[in-house]
Amino acid sequence: MFKKRLLRVVGSVFIIPALFSLSEAAAADHHPLTVEQETGYHYTVRKGDTLWDLSDRFFGAPFQWPELWKENRHIANPHWIYPGDRIRLFHGYPMAPNAATQLSAEGGRGPLNKAGFFTYPAMDQIGFIREEPLTPFGTIAKTAEDKTINATHDVLYIKPAANTLLAVGSRFTTYRVFKPLIEKKTRKEIGYQHYLTGVVEITQSSAQLAVAKIVRVYREIRVNDHLIPYQSRSSEVKLQESLPNLSGRLIISEENTVEIGDNTIAFIDKGDSDGIQPGQVYAIYEQQYCRLDPESKEMVALPIVDFGKCLVLHTETKTATVLITEAQRNIQPGFPIHTALP
Repeated sequence: MFKKRLLRVVGSVFIIPALFSLSEAAAADHHPLTVEQETGYHYTVRKGDTLWDLSDRFFGAPFQWPELWKENRHIANPHWIYPGDRIRLFHGYPMAPNAATQLSAEGGRGPLNKAGFFTYPAMDQIGFIREEPLTPFGTIAKTAEDKTINATHDVLYIKPAANTLLAVGSRFTTYRVFKPLIEKKTRKEIGYQHYLTGVVEITQSSAQLAVAKIVRVYREIRVNDHLIPYQSRSSEVKLQESLPNLSGRLIISEENTVEIGDNTIAFIDKGDSDGIQPGQVYAIYEQQYCRLDPESKEMVALPIVDFGKCLVLHTETKTATVLITEAQRNIQPGFPIHTALP
């Protein structure tokens, strides 16, 4: 009798968790959006999801993805979310369709936190391309635990630049510089990409060596990354009219990807000297050629077709950093941009 009861108890121990797991999996499959009273709504990421798509689905406003990322800081890179990740959809978002209008290619109104402003919370993290590399204030000589990927509060040892004293309490942006970018056709040098990796604060200082702690991590912080004084950038970009008849090209994506999609940071070959300003929107386009007369070798240019948009976030003298806000197809480095067709 005792053995039978024991078997029943043991059987229940294994059956109940199994039933719970099956019901939980089924619920997640059919109802990925679940309510948690203390923290609001949660969504479990599935294959193919992006923050852009989720913002569009739940808020009716894809341009709100930076705000969604801001409220989910456990996501290290907003361009990479993975199946199984939990996204918190906080109360207070306008969970209704058509909550915001699209940005017009002429720099018109979009999803605004204030009249005429677009918000990009990750503004401090975007890099830039300059004709010459910045002069660093110091260089990371060693990490405390000799590791590449560093977390907040990890300790770094900094070699100051010559005749430079890094004051205790001061903050610096860490960055690395890549090899100069070369224009394929002309073979002219475009400039040097500056890739921002994080923010550190000096805790001890001497002429030979300084000690710093990591206060923000944007990407991997490595030995030999450089330091420049930290300057906070406003996350608000005032939308404004684009330049008439402008034409240029996408240089490369910030992460140097072969294909560029929605929500990607990239660089264009126009800047301050061309009249480019933050808040302007330009179209990404293609123009194909074909032989209309089979008996002729003449190639005729077909009408231009716009298939994407980019919003200027930051400008340098001859280049600008942009956010790809729309991509109806895959975009590649070198694709042309222009002022959108009326």
